[in-house]
Amino acid sequence: MKPLIQPSRHRRRFVRTALGVGSAVLLGVLSLYYPFPSPSPEAPESPRESSATPRVASPTKEVIPDTLSTDPAVTLEPPARRPMASVETRQWVEALSRTNYDGTPLSWEQAAAWKQQWQALVQQGAAGLPAIRDFLELNEDIDFVPADSQILGYSSVRNALFDAIRQIGGPDGTEAALTALRRTADPREILTWARHLESMAEGEHRQPILDSVRQALAMAKRGELAEYDVGPLFEVLQKYGGSAARPDLEEAARQWKYYGIIGLANLPEGEGIPSLIRMATEPSSLSGLAVELLAQVSLQYPEARTVLLDQVSAGKIIPNQWPYLASVLSGDYYQLPDALLFAAQNGAPIDRQKTTHIGFGNQNFYKGLPPGGVSPDQVARQLALVEEIAATTPDATAKAVLQTTRDVLNQRLSRLTTPLATSSP
Repeated sequence: MKPLIQPSRHRRRFVRTALGVGSAVLLGVLSLYYPFPSPSPEAPESPRESSATPRVASPTKEVIPDTLSTDPAVTLEPPARRPMASVETRQWVEALSRTNYDGTPLSWEQAAAWKQQWQALVQQGAAGLPAIRDFLELNEDIDFVPADSQILGYSSVRNALFDAIRQIGGPDGTEAALTALRRTADPREILTWARHLESMAEGEHRQPILDSVRQALAMAKRGELAEYDVGPLFEVLQKYGGSAARPDLEEAARQWKYYGIIGLANLPEGEGIPSLIRMATEPSSLSGLAVELLAQVSLQYPEARTVLLDQVSAGKIIPNQWPYLASVLSGDYYQLPDALLFAAQNGAPIDRQKTTHIGFGNQNFYKGLPPGGVSPDQVARQLALVEEIAATTPDATAKAVLQTTRDVLNQRLSRLTTPLATSSP
C-alpha cells in the first residue's frame, strides 16, 4: 500500500469546479421533468484561502471503518454526522496558518496576535475541534522559520494544532487525537501523539498507540517510508511498549540493528535484557552491539553484568571490538536522539556532537554521556566494573584499552569530587 498523499489545493479547486459544472448541467436536465423546492439561504462565505503554498505534511495510513461487516444479517446504523466547524473557528485556524513566508521573522505584535488566535481556539473547547480536524485532514503543514518557532513555541502550524487538541482534552479531544494517530504514518507525528495521549490519560491508549507503530513499521519494511527516519517509532516502543514490544524490537533489529537493540536495552524494568543476552551469546551480526548494550545496563541489572563477565572470561570479545566496548565502559551510552531532544527541551544539557548517523536503514542515535551528566557514585561504580573486567580478561590488548578507560573515569571522578576553587575577595 502506497502512502495516501492528499492532493494539492489547486487540484482540489479544479475538482470542486468540475463537479459544480457537472452538477449544474444535470440539475438543468432534471428540472424539465421534476419540480425542485426553492433554494435555501446561502451559507456564510468561507474565510479567504491563504496565499502561501503549504507542504504535504506526511504519509497517511488507510483507515478501515470499524463498522464494516460482510454479514447480511447485520444491520448497521448510519454513521453519525460529523460536527461542522463554525465560521469563527475556521477563521482562527486560517489565521494561524498566515505568517511571513519571505523568511522575515514575525514582529512581537504579529506573534502576540498569533498566540491570541491560538488561545481563542483552545478556549472554544470541543467546539474548536472540527476546524482543527478539517485542517489536519488536508494533510498539509506550514513550517515556521526558526526565529518564529522560538517565539511561538511550535515548529509548524500542524504541531501547534496537535497541542491545541491536547489542551482541549476531554472525551472529544481524546477522540480527535486517536483519529489523527490512526491516520498518520509519519514516525515523528506518531511519537507526538503518543506523548499527548499519555499526558491526557496515562496508560489508557497504549494499544492503539502500538497498533499505529506496527502499521507504520510494516509500511517502512515495504519501502513506503523511504524518506522518513523511523527512529521515533522505536522511541514509542521502548517508552510505552513494555514486554509487548519485545517481539517487535527483536524483529525490527534485523533491518534496523541499532534502533532495535537500543530499544531493547531501554525497555523499562529490564524487559529487553533476555533478548540482549540471547543476541550477545549467539553468533550473528548483532552480537557485538548486544554485548555493548549489556555493558551499558550492567550497573542496573545483575544478569547483564554476569553475562558480560562470562563473555569476557571466555575470550568471546574479539580484539577490534574492545575500543567500542571501552567507550561504553567509560560512561558513554546509546540512546535514540528524540529522547535526548525531549530532555534538552526540559533543560538537560546534551552534547549534540555525539549523534551518529548510519546510512543503512537511515539510523540516527546518540552515544555520549547522559543528559545532565553523571554523579560521582555512578562513575565510581563504573570504575569498579572496569576493574573487575580487567581482572577477568587474559587479553593483553584488552588490558591496555581498559587502562585508558580507567584513566578517563579517574579524571572524571576527580573533577566531580574536587571542590571548585573560590576566588578571594
